[in-house]
Amino acid sequence: MANHNLRRKFFDAQSAAPDAAKRAMGFILEVYKIERAALDNDLLGMPDHLEMRQTASMAVMDDFKAWLEAEQGRHPPRGPMGEAIGYTDPHLPVARPPSTSAPTSLRTRSSSPWDSSPQHAC
Repeated sequence: MANHNLRRKFFDAQSAAPDAAKRAMGFILEVYKIERAALDNDLLGMPDHLEMRQTASMAVMDDFKAWLEAEQGRHPPRGPMGEAIGYTDPHLPVARPPSTSAPTSLRTRSSSPWDSSPQHAC
């Protein structure tokens, strides 16, 4: 699952819970920054890029998951923020860095920084 889908859910929830939605998008932005650092340092597809994903990106996602769990009870499940959290929670375990291969590239908008399969940009 691509992070832009997660971000969009929280972007749409800003009208109902602006502070919480911005916080959620902040976690996603941190992951994008890690990917951008890999691109800027010519590390795409290299073992160091995989290490960045397995350490820095995982730490951000673990913090995000903990925040989501704490935040979940504060929002109606059928409200915009509750739906964003509900959409995110089952997808996070899947959206983890691969453990056995280096990522192949940084794709734009339509890709997850943890997905090493080729995809086309939107």
